[in-house]
Order: sequence, then structure tokens, then C-alpha cells
Amino acid sequence: GVDGEPVNLSDETTLRLSSASVRRCFDDLRDKLRKGVPVRALVYGRRRRGKSSIIRSLAEDKEINKNFLVHRCVWNGPRMTSLATGFNELSNALAGALSQAGIDLQVLSFDDLMRAEDISARFMHWLSEACRGAKTTLRVLLLVDEFQKWLVGLGSVQERQALLGAFRHFNERALGHVQVSFVLCGLRNLRNLVNESLDLV
Repeated sequence: GVDGEPVNLSDETTLRLSSASVRRCFDDLRDKLRKGVPVRALVYGRRRRGKSSIIRSLAEDKEINKNFLVHRCVWNGPRMTSLATGFNELSNALAGALSQAGIDLQVLSFDDLMRAEDISARFMHWLSEACRGAKTTLRVLLLVDEFQKWLVGLGSVQERQALLGAFRHFNERALGHVQVSFVLCGLRNLRNLVNESLDLV
């Protein structure tokens, strides 16, 4: 990025000036998504190495937006310490994407729940009901920056597994006409956090 801000890698000059690893990662993801190929990817590394630029550039790519209902998630706050916050962000991201197809979803609340399994179960029920509104194939693409902040502040392995399990559920093709792709981006500790759900990506 420039002065810590993400840049648009779709600009060829900017892309050439980026590191080889950023170019390879961006080119691979962009090429697949432009073809409408489902993607479940994890992008991690040190600070200010181009991760957020990858997320921004994919979100702004016109060809990708023709194939997918794209929603970019940027968490600028401190690390999440509540599982409910993570599931709220995820449900809001899905609702934002599906609203582009004219599907309006009810706001999901977990205020009355404490246990990870109960929060997860409510989200899964909401997700199942949400996908019933799709009568034709809808491809959703979630681009999540700073994803380590979703996980590292949670109080237990069980809570992290519950949140990762929601993303893993997208791999199971159990959503009817809705197909959810995602790119999760974060610092190097994200790799270890995600290892708690080995089949996530």
C-alpha cells in the first residue's frame, strides 16, 4: 500500500511495483474469480505487505463483480472478544451480499445467547432460511480483511472452532442455490488460528 493504505492492484504499473508474492497471489485469485470459479482462500503475512491491497483490488474488479455478489469486510476496531460479534459481522456480510440480488433478510441477534453451540445453531438456521430465498444460482464472494481480529480475542478454542465452522459450512454445498466463496486475509498468526479447522480452505 501507500502510507499504510491499500492500493488498486488492477493498475498495471502499481502491480508491477508490488512484490512477486503479492503479484502471484493477486493474479491467481483474480484469474479464478473472473472465470466464476469458486474460491476459498487464506492470505496471511506480515504487516504492510499488500494483503489489504489484494482484498480491495478484488472487491473493485468489474469482471469479478459480474460473476459474484461481492461484499468486502474490513474490521477496523480492536480484536473481537465476543463470539456473537463475529457471527453478527458474518451475517451482516452475507445479508449485504444477498441484498444485491433483492433478497432482504431479517437482522440476526444473539443477545439472549451465551453458549457457542447455541450461537452457531441460530446462525446456521438463519443461513438456511436466507438461502431459501434464492430461486436461481447466486455466487457470493466475501472478502474479509484483518480476519485474525475475529479469532484471536475469543475466549476458547471452542468459540474459534464455532466461528471457523460457519466458514467451513460454505464448503459443504448445503446452501441450495447459494454458493459462497471467500478470501480471508490477516497477519501471520492467522495460519495457526485457522489450523484449528483443518478443512477450512
